[in-house]
Amino acid sequence: MVNGSTSTATIISLLDGIENFNTLEEVILQIARRLLVAVLEALDDTLMPAKPKGYRIAGFRYRTITCLYGDITFKRRLYVKATRKKKRGEGRFLLDEALNLRQGKRLTGRLLKLAVSLATRLPFRQAAEIMAEAGMGQLSHMTIHSEVKRNGLEQKELQEALRNNLFMSGEEPQGKKKKVPVLFIEADGIMIPLQRSKQDRIEVKVGIVYEGWIEKGNTRHLKNPRVVMGIYEDGEQFWEALTTEIARYYEIDEKTIYVVNGDGASWVQKTAKEQLPGAIVQLDRYHLHRDIRQAYGNETAQGLMKILAKGQEQVFLDTLEALIEEAPNRKNKQQCQKVYDYCQRYRDNL
Repeated sequence: MVNGSTSTATIISLLDGIENFNTLEEVILQIARRLLVAVLEALDDTLMPAKPKGYRIAGFRYRTITCLYGDITFKRRLYVKATRKKKRGEGRFLLDEALNLRQGKRLTGRLLKLAVSLATRLPFRQAAEIMAEAGMGQLSHMTIHSEVKRNGLEQKELQEALRNNLFMSGEEPQGKKKKVPVLFIEADGIMIPLQRSKQDRIEVKVGIVYEGWIEKGNTRHLKNPRVVMGIYEDGEQFWEALTTEIARYYEIDEKTIYVVNGDGASWVQKTAKEQLPGAIVQLDRYHLHRDIRQAYGNETAQGLMKILAKGQEQVFLDTLEALIEEAPNRKNKQQCQKVYDYCQRYRDNL
């Protein structure tokens, strides 16, 4: 049972001196923290009769975690083998095991998702300041960094395990899956500069899988997008990771159509076809339009893209080639030639 610290009398005493809604909100958070501690410690009591055979209680240990209500500190029982002396680092906490509170993990699951989201948009120090201002506990920027890094490693290990199971053992990920006729995939590489490394840059491969588009007013949004990204040894490893992610959420058969968009990199144009037999692999329209605009000019680029949108690939290529001679100077002529050669090389993917 929850102890007297959360009794009605205690709650009423906390309400004394409330001046406005802000102070009321803070009091409610205090009550929530006290209630959560009381529930955790009561749960630890209920687990005591189920202690593992051959274990004894070696006293209580305190632990602090940060949740959506802020920092809470609670005590729980440490269980050690009854037949041997306890060594530092040994023993079990039944409460931690029951709630899947991993050792050394400071943030709860929902707060960790928020921290990861903030850390992808802001420096770690600013992410910590925002969370503190929102009343979610006092976390240092190093704590945010270590928690985000730990989560990244865990997700990487999970993805690697699922990939090995699928491609080594033929075991598909379990869980509820949906069946869709078409899946769209955007693939691209982002070059990241490195510091204190023998390499100047490294490529992060990114893949977005989605089911189509949703119209909202004058804008379109991707439908159910899922992102796979990381530093992979080669294109094959990337596509295996992306295929594994697809297998987690979708029921795939020979009727499933894949439409892959990407630039001319071989790990996109070539490896995608090898990993996804029957896939429709085409040059990404955004990058193609950008390259044509830079070489031929904006107005010409718009006209060329309209020709391509009508499915007139040969007319598109012939027009590109004819316009090379109209380039105003040698440098621009070389740009146009490069774009034409690129499109000619990947004409089957236009």
